[in-house]
Amino acid sequence: MGVEVAFDFAVGEFVLVDGKCVEVDGMDAIKLWVEKCLRTERDVFEIYEGEAYGIPLGELLVGYQFQRYRDFFVEEIKREVTEALTRHPMIMGLSNWEFRQVKAMLVVEFDVLLRDGNQFRQGAEFV
Repeated sequence: MGVEVAFDFAVGEFVLVDGKCVEVDGMDAIKLWVEKCLRTERDVFEIYEGEAYGIPLGELLVGYQFQRYRDFFVEEIKREVTEALTRHPMIMGLSNWEFRQVKAMLVVEFDVLLRDGNQFRQGAEFV
């Protein structure tokens, strides 16, 4: 889990230099792993079968009103995201959660606490 292949989420493609995939390590690899995990719906893609990789929130968010059930959503999202991300051996925990609704989208931000004492701010959007 120390090296990841760089991916440009804005473009939707792997980052290439001279036709070869760029690899990232250290903090950049952890950040990339976290972003991929948050964007992956658990139990949908065969490549991750049996690995509990990703976030199983798709069915949870469909058809519900965030404001009406805010407390339930906040606690369930915290639980699911924490469970998914702390599977990475370098991630110790998550803190400083913020939730806000932007139209039909739920925007979540939190700090990712690493075992080496470092941390970074991460965001996610759920529709």
